Amino acid sequence: MTEDEIRKAGGKDNETEFFPCSTVWPMGFAWSSCVAQSTLMGLCERAGLSENMVLVADHSLPTDLSLAFAVATDDLMIFSDGPSGITLDAARRVESVMHDFGVFKNPDKDIDEASSTTCVGIDLVDGRFWMPPSERVWRHVDAVIDLAANGIGSRGGVAGFMGSAQWYDLLRRMRLSVFDHVYGFSSGSLAKDWTQVCVPDSVVGELLLDTVFSVLGVVDMQLPFLPLIAATDASTEYGHGGVVAQSDVDTVRSIARMACKLGGHVCLNDGPELSEALLARLGPRQSIDLELKNDVIFSVHVESPNHINIEEGLALIRYLKWVLRCSSRFSHRVVLLVDSKVVLGAIAKGRSSSKPLNAIVRRAASLCFAGGLTL
Repeated sequence: MTEDEIRKAGGKDNETEFFPCSTVWPMGFAWSSCVAQSTLMGLCERAGLSENMVLVADHSLPTDLSLAFAVATDDLMIFSDGPSGITLDAARRVESVMHDFGVFKNPDKDIDEASSTTCVGIDLVDGRFWMPPSERVWRHVDAVIDLAANGIGSRGGVAGFMGSAQWYDLLRRMRLSVFDHVYGFSSGSLAKDWTQVCVPDSVVGELLLDTVFSVLGVVDMQLPFLPLIAATDASTEYGHGGVVAQSDVDTVRSIARMACKLGGHVCLNDGPELSEALLARLGPRQSIDLELKNDVIFSVHVESPNHINIEEGLALIRYLKWVLRCSSRFSHRVVLLVDSKVVLGAIAKGRSSSKPLNAIVRRAASLCFAGGLTL
């Protein structure tokens, strides 16, 4: 196709949604997925689904969930916490734009106004809970028990299992901290080796532990926020400190909406003006009206401090232990402010390639899972 033919197929003013080129090159899966997703995002925008409605890990959550959507390659999911009919109306607008641009939908995947359905392999139940499909969980359990009983398997088989298991682990990302030896056994070029070998006990143990955690893979979107704003800090000279302040749930929720990957920072009261360079590094600002007269919940001197990043993580662990001292704080979403981007990144990712830091993530995971906390 020529450049004019491609532009004509997409509309006269459609240079931004379609890639003009003089030749159609052979594309691998990753490149074709990029084109499909970019095109679908462009169609959504023309249908009135703007960028501030997108649910995506690399951006802050929408402030209004009366209409929100997510795009996964060529799949479109539209959500609403409002009355019935909102999502159906938005879907029809998107379908109208798709028709105008000659894009055809798959009727077999067309689901309207459903509070219980499956989205990108994850079950939505009663419009509230996200969980792995039960039949897939049982297949995982059966496979791991079989591996543990026989001790024989291939590196390719383990890699295939991991591809599915890690997808479900994204519901509770700190489950990923379980894995360590399994990567050395089946990652990279080893994933293509289908020779039956004895699987090391360390690999089997990690797969078994992740399978046990699979019962904790349910996400409750109506889990209440703990009405506290907490902050922890660490110093190799002074040790660990933690403070909390009572706050209304709306303020706590507004902080929780900030995206860890994108960045963001919280400022008390008006706060100092920051340079553009520093703002670019810290990300968007969230100002909260709190005085520096909050409750100190711990101040602990450390005799033989580790690296500062480890100490920052240990301060976070101290706070989670403090939360779990009172059963009324169980089963809540917990908002914690930290000033270590290393710790923030490890917790947000769910694991770390640094073994000492990954041990911190594992401890945080065990405390959160034991108390039903979402951090």
